[in-house]
Amino acid sequence: MRLAKPYVPLLALLADRAGMVMSPTALKRYGKGFASHPTCVGPFRYAERVVGDRIVLDKDPNYYDADAVHLRRVIYRTITDGNVRLANLQSGDIQVGDQMDPVQVGRALTEPGLQLFHSSSLGYYGLTLNIGNTKGAGAPPGRIDTPIARDVRVREAFDLSLDRDLINTIVFQGRYRPTCGPLPVGTPYATGSRCPARDLAKAKRLLRAAKVTTPVRVRLQISTTPEDNRLGQVIQAMAKEAGFAVSLAPTEFATGLEHSRAGDFQAATTNWSGRLDPAGNIDVFAGTGGAQNYGGLSDPAIDRLIAEGGTTAAKPARKKIYARLVERVRAAHTVLYLIQPTNYVFVTKKVAGLKVFGDGLIRVKDAGYVRGGADVVSDPRLGESLITLFLVSVVVFAGVRALPGDTATALAGEEPTPEAIAQIRESYGLDDNIVVQYVRYVRHAATGDLGVSSRTGLPVLDSVMEALPVTLELSALALLLAVVVGVGAGVVAAVRRGRPEEWLVNAVALLGLSVPAFWLGIVLVLAFAIAVPVFAASGFVPFGVDPMENLRHMVLPVIVLGSGLAAVVMRQTRAAMLGSLSADYVRTARAKGLSRRQVIMGHALRNSLVTVVTVLGLQLGHLISGAVVTEQIFVLPGFGKLTIDAVFSRDYAMVQGVVLFTSTAYIVVNLLVDLAYSVIDPRIRLGGAQ
Repeated sequence: MRLAKPYVPLLALLADRAGMVMSPTALKRYGKGFASHPTCVGPFRYAERVVGDRIVLDKDPNYYDADAVHLRRVIYRTITDGNVRLANLQSGDIQVGDQMDPVQVGRALTEPGLQLFHSSSLGYYGLTLNIGNTKGAGAPPGRIDTPIARDVRVREAFDLSLDRDLINTIVFQGRYRPTCGPLPVGTPYATGSRCPARDLAKAKRLLRAAKVTTPVRVRLQISTTPEDNRLGQVIQAMAKEAGFAVSLAPTEFATGLEHSRAGDFQAATTNWSGRLDPAGNIDVFAGTGGAQNYGGLSDPAIDRLIAEGGTTAAKPARKKIYARLVERVRAAHTVLYLIQPTNYVFVTKKVAGLKVFGDGLIRVKDAGYVRGGADVVSDPRLGESLITLFLVSVVVFAGVRALPGDTATALAGEEPTPEAIAQIRESYGLDDNIVVQYVRYVRHAATGDLGVSSRTGLPVLDSVMEALPVTLELSALALLLAVVVGVGAGVVAAVRRGRPEEWLVNAVALLGLSVPAFWLGIVLVLAFAIAVPVFAASGFVPFGVDPMENLRHMVLPVIVLGSGLAAVVMRQTRAAMLGSLSADYVRTARAKGLSRRQVIMGHALRNSLVTVVTVLGLQLGHLISGAVVTEQIFVLPGFGKLTIDAVFSRDYAMVQGVVLFTSTAYIVVNLLVDLAYSVIDPRIRLGGAQ
């Protein structure tokens, strides 16, 4: 390899990570299709990739030290939500959880079956301020007429309004390290300079000197992750005290990246994974025309220092160059460096030999299961559940294909051509006979791959997991409402039999059973969201973002979904309680002198709960079907919207995935109901146990 001029970071670039060194033979053989046929050198070789879902690597028998490699296969699964990753760790569906955020770290530390690996990251969290990106990153900078772009004093004031230590404590649970530069602490080129403390008085003086009108309005683009939401809210509150009015713009990652590259932003959060050589953390971000210089910074002094750092090999001299470079970049206040993260990786104790380094990549060459770690747990009822799931999959698979209309025609657009339709049918395997399609579907579903949505192009499992928390919260709250109201009213109706209280409860229950959910939803919206705007008419706010807003959006949907179920629970509780109150054991309890409360709650109600629990288990289907209607009324992004959109667009994979998922949930709930019987009534034992 011959270079036109010396370039010191070259070896660090080549040794950085997979993809930097590529096989000339493979490039020649596959051409433009090389990305789909990566050629690896190491203990594992590429086997399969499903975009957005998984990457599969198999052990390479040709590796020089293959005998020392313990794992036969490594599967990297894409699970974007940290809570879902933790849940999969707890259930044993995955053995390693990468990139766990500090909130999940706090929860996972209490899990006895997990072990923690961590290392200081080479990267940083920060903010990028757009001062000249008008034509896209890499293009010559232009003029942006905003206070924060025009005057460095405004940017410095914004920087001084932020308390890095407090951001670390509130947003990252104190598990990261505050920073104010691009070179991470602990690396050879780290400058070691202290970050300036928050100084509201100086920030206000700078704004006055800049002669800007306060509050200075700043639109901050953040990603949709929980961490970025927390970070954005904290920055918003801190900057307000200095004279800034920050508005948050939550943006999906890919869209946010496009906006940043195009310069379509004022300020944006930045999360850089870091590189081994200091050039990888500075050059493309601060150099004029840099590919990731999204802020449009252009400074000849910075460009000269970057060039010197790239050609100076002596470490002491190079370290001085980068110390000056860091100070110059910080003085521009285009990138505000806030936090140096820590890489947290949780691993089940059944696995040993993993290694985690500062680049955040997990080394699995020496990893393997401890003796007895890869065990399998079975249950006598598992066979019945699998048979049920098989029958459900057959019915759903055949049913969605019996719907009128053609998926390929629907996807081909308003003016489909025969060629386009044929290409779509071939791409999605619709040309194969239905048996081949079904076998392929079952084979993939057995590995957790529910397919890719023909409507969105995203993995079905990702879409299901995104909608699941909404439907789960709605169903759980509706179930809670049904239990509290239904059981309470049922007990009152049984104890006060023949009295006005019973008549009132029966009338309300009959009303709850008779009123259609869609009508009740419309009435509640008109009354409590429009006439008296106490609750929200539509939409969803996650509980973790704003608990009060979450409650305001969920009250009406929960009432709509839970009212009918509460009526059913009330009637069943009343009937069961009437039978229990006339039983011999209740008369015996009274004869022993027990109080009325003890007789009702400790004897009659407990024995009646077996019937109630059975009803609740069987009513899961009502919750699921009711959630579809309720979510449509209140525009909740849960299973209801997912299902309706999938049916209307003939999205086979999505319909099959949602139904299979809900069927599995139904089976699991009924298994839990069986287990609950023995807790409520010790006389009941499951599975023939003595």
